[in-house]
Amino acid sequence: MDNKANLIYLADNMLISKKEYSDWREFQDEYYEKFTTSLPPATLDKRISFF
Repeated sequence: MDNKANLIYLADNMLISKKEYSDWREFQDEYYEKFTTSLPPATLDKRISFF
């Protein structure tokens, strides 16, 4: 497993998850009540540069 994390945006929070998902629909299914969008897995350096 690579050292990568997903960002999951919810209506009232933002989550950082190292769980592996096959696509964004899995995020939506898991957080269906408040899911807004997500960013694909990226390394820590890429996440820091994003912010």
